[in-house]
Amino acid sequence: MHASSIIENPNGDLLACWFYGSGERTANDVLIQGSRLKKGTKIWESVFEMADTPGLPDCNPVLWVDKKDKLWLFWIAVRANRWENSMLRYRTSTNYMKKGAPAWGWQDDIILKPGGHVFGSITIRVFIVILTNLCGRNMPYHMQS
Repeated sequence: MHASSIIENPNGDLLACWFYGSGERTANDVLIQGSRLKKGTKIWESVFEMADTPGLPDCNPVLWVDKKDKLWLFWIAVRANRWENSMLRYRTSTNYMKKGAPAWGWQDDIILKPGGHVFGSITIRVFIVILTNLCGRNMPYHMQS
């Protein structure tokens, strides 16, 4: 297990995820797994799959619940086994407080245009603008340099 993320669901359950496999960016069997701890219990549920891009390592998951109680999972799929080739992906669910994996309703990639920034130095401000747009507020999605 590596790079874990945990949230408290609106019903009080805890939902956790992490990436798991035989390596990191160089192991194509790496996927995002998760588990749930029901409110008032002490034993985590059996592990379930949260995301798996066939033939690519899936790494660094982040869970988030927005103000409308929609669950968001963000992660990267590492192309060509190189961090700098990673695709930033997300999926959402409104049906995630039951036993087992969330029922995912939507999935897409987030395309970032770094512009004149040094590679890999995309600022938090740009990412916040993208997240704000994804959550339904009127902010620009495509960032121009």
